[in-house]
Amino acid sequence: YMALFQVITTLLLPIRSSCTPVLWESEKSVNFWYDHALSQLDKTLAKQVNTNLAKNIILFLGDGMGLASVTAGRIRKGQRFGRMGENEQLHFEQFPYTGFVKTYNIDYQTPDSAGTGTAYLCGVKARFNTIGLDGHVQTSNCTSSFGHNISCLTDWAYSAGKSVGIVTNSHITDASPTAAYGHVSTRFWQTYNPHNFRGYGAKQFREGCKDIARQLIEDNSHFHVLLGGGRQKFLPNTTKDGERLDNLNLIDKWLQLKNESKQSHKYVQTRKQLLELNPDKVDYVLGLFAPEYMHVDSEKRKYPDEPTLEEMTNVAIKILSKNPRGYFLFVEGGLIDVMHHKTFARLAIEEVVDFDRTIEQATKQSNENETLIIVTADHSHTFSFGGYGYRGSDIFGYASYYEGMNRSDIDNKTFSIISYGNGPNYANRSSMNSIHLPRFEYPAATPLRQGSHGGEDIPVYAQGSWSHLFQGTMEQVMIAHYAAYAACIGPLFDRQHSVCLRRHHQTESKYGHDRSVVLLILTSFILVLIILILIILIYHLFYRQKTSTITIQPQN
Repeated sequence: YMALFQVITTLLLPIRSSCTPVLWESEKSVNFWYDHALSQLDKTLAKQVNTNLAKNIILFLGDGMGLASVTAGRIRKGQRFGRMGENEQLHFEQFPYTGFVKTYNIDYQTPDSAGTGTAYLCGVKARFNTIGLDGHVQTSNCTSSFGHNISCLTDWAYSAGKSVGIVTNSHITDASPTAAYGHVSTRFWQTYNPHNFRGYGAKQFREGCKDIARQLIEDNSHFHVLLGGGRQKFLPNTTKDGERLDNLNLIDKWLQLKNESKQSHKYVQTRKQLLELNPDKVDYVLGLFAPEYMHVDSEKRKYPDEPTLEEMTNVAIKILSKNPRGYFLFVEGGLIDVMHHKTFARLAIEEVVDFDRTIEQATKQSNENETLIIVTADHSHTFSFGGYGYRGSDIFGYASYYEGMNRSDIDNKTFSIISYGNGPNYANRSSMNSIHLPRFEYPAATPLRQGSHGGEDIPVYAQGSWSHLFQGTMEQVMIAHYAAYAACIGPLFDRQHSVCLRRHHQTESKYGHDRSVVLLILTSFILVLIILILIILIYHLFYRQKTSTITIQPQN
C-alpha cells in the first residue's frame, strides 16, 4: 500500500504544482496601487519622533531569524488564515523604524549565538563561542577569562534601579540568554560534567570558573523573572531529569537564597503553576518547564504542561511592571534557530509566526510613550526560497518554474520552494513525498550533519522611546548602546551622566518637544496668574479699608 501511495502521490505532483495562478482582481488596477501608495505616504509623514526617556526596554530576539525567515513568516501568517500571504505583514514589520545589523564575530565571518549575544546585549563584539568577555579571552581557556568580564544591559538596568528578566523557549543556559548574565570562555560549559569534552568540570572549577547554570543562580540573584527550558542543567544526575555530576541542586539553592533574603518568590515547572501565579504577590519567579529545549508552539497540544512563549512573556511583564522605575526584559524565540539547524523549515517558520504573536501581545501590554521595544535576530541561516512559485503558493510546498513547469529543467524532478545552502538532506531529492510532514528535512546543497548559520546582515525593528535611532546599517553592538542611550543607563549614558541628559534635551528641542520649555511657559503663566490674583486682593482690601474709613465718622 505504501508503494502504491507513493506512486499515486508522484503522479499527482504536476497537478498540485501547476494550478492556474490566482490573482486579486483589485490589484490589476492602477488605482489600487496609487491608493496604497497614498496610504503608506500618509503613515510615513505622520511619524512622530518619541524622545521620552525609556522607562522600560523589551528586547525580542528571534534566534536565527534572518530576512528570508521574516519573509516566509509573513507569507505563512497570511496562509494560516486562508489568504495568499505575500502582501501580509507581521506585527513587528509595522514598527516605524527598521535597519540592518552586521553580525560577524571578531574572529569569524559567520557568527555563533555566543559572540552575537555579547554584541547586542553588552555592546562589545566578541570571539566565537565566548560570552560576556572581551576579545582577549582564549576560547575554552578558563584562566584567560580572568579580568575580561564586561557588563551588559541587564547590569546597567539593575544599577539604575530597574527590574530585569529573561524569557526563552530554549535552555535558559543556552548562548543567547546566557549573554544577559554570564561570563564564560565557551558557551558549552552549561553544567558540571567532567566527562564531556564540551562540559564544565573539575579542572575549570579548580581554576576558579563556574558553569553557566551555577553563575545564574549564585551570582545573579537580582533577576526577578527567569523562565525557560533546560532544567537538567540545574539538577544532580541522581534526580529525575538531572545531569550535574557535582551533586548540586541549584533549584533548591535558588529557593534557599530567596528564603534567606525574605523575598516573595515562586518556583514553577508547569503551565498551570505559571498561569496561577498572582503577579501582585510574587516578586521573583524561576520557571524551568522542560529538561532540555521546550517544544514548538505548533506541537504544544502534545505537551500541555509547557506554557507558550506568549504566556511566559505575559506573566513576565506583569511582574516586572510593578517596579515604578521600569524594567528590562529579554525575550528569545530560540526554537526558530533549533529547527533551522535541523532543516525543519516548516516548524522554524511556524515559530516565526508564533514569535510575532508574542510581540503583538507585549506591545498591547506596554505603554509606547515610555517603552522601547526592539525586535531583531542574532544571525541568519542558509534558509532560502524561490523557484518562481505562483502567487499564493503554499510556502512549504512544491515550486513551479517558467510557464507552468513544476520540475527541474535539468533532471526532471520536482523540487520544493524552500531549500538550504547546507544540511543533512543533500543526497536524494527524489524523496519528496513527505514534504507535508512537520519534521520534513528540506533539501540542502552541501552535506552537513546540521545546517549552519548564515553570515549576511539581519534586520532590526523598533518602536517607542528613541526608536528612530534604529535606522540604516549598523554594527550589532549599537543595539545595546542605542537601548542604553534611550534609558540613560550604562557606562556611557548613566542617569547621572550629564552628557546623556543634555543630549536628550538638545534633541527634544530640535524636534519641538523640549519639556523644560513647556514647563517654563507653564510656570510663568502660573506666576502671572498668582500676581494678578494678589493685585486684585490688595485692591479689594485697600478699597474696603478706604470705604470703611469714609463710612465710620465720629458724631459731633
